Formats: sequence, structure tokens, C-alpha cells
Amino acid sequence: MIEKLYEKYLMECSNSSIVEAVAFELFKEKIRDKLSDMNSIVIDNGVDEQGVLYYSLWSNDGIQTCNVPVYGYYATSEKTLPKLFCKLSDTVISNGDTKFQINLYAHDYEALALFSMMQFGYIYE
Repeated sequence: MIEKLYEKYLMECSNSSIVEAVAFELFKEKIRDKLSDMNSIVIDNGVDEQGVLYYSLWSNDGIQTCNVPVYGYYATSEKTLPKLFCKLSDTVISNGDTKFQINLYAHDYEALALFSMMQFGYIYE
């Protein structure tokens, strides 16, 4: 899946005249280190549907926070990402109140539209 995460990263870098993409080997080294402490949700039916969501959890004042980093998601289609998010929700909200921080690439229009339809608010950074 790291190759697929890298493809998404390259697509985002291609939309910027300022940011240059790093080589795959460096990306792989950095991403493995970052993802090693995270949980994951995976969908792979072996045919045409693949996806992964990496996330971390922490609690503060009784409220659980679930964070999906910008480099931590991939889905083969716009139908797979909502399935991943539903599985994530089912997994984490059973522990009580949960605040979600889903970080998306700025030019991932399918993901942005999905979270907009699900009535998530945007914060641009």
C-alpha cells in the first residue's frame, strides 16, 4: 500500500509549482516510521476494491480524538473511501465521544466532496 500512498502524494505534488516530490525510497522510509505507531482499516476484496486508512487515537478530558494524517489514506474508487470511513467510525465511536480530524490533500476533489456531503466542516491550513 505504500506505493499507492506515494502515488497520491505525487499527484498532490504535481499540482504545486513550489513543492518538489521526494524520491520513493525516502518517502517509504519516512512513511514507514510514521505509520508504525498507527492503527489501520483495510479493504481489499482481491478484485477491484482496495483501500486503507491509517489513524491514531488519543484521549483528552474524556473525549477521544481520531486523527487521519494527510498521507494516511488511499482508495481505489470514490465508493471505497466512505466504506473505509464507516468501518473506522464503527471501530472508534464504540469507545464514547469522538472528535475526528481527517486531513485530506488539497487537490483530492473526490475525497473533499465526500466529506462535504457527510457535512464535515473544512479548515484550510
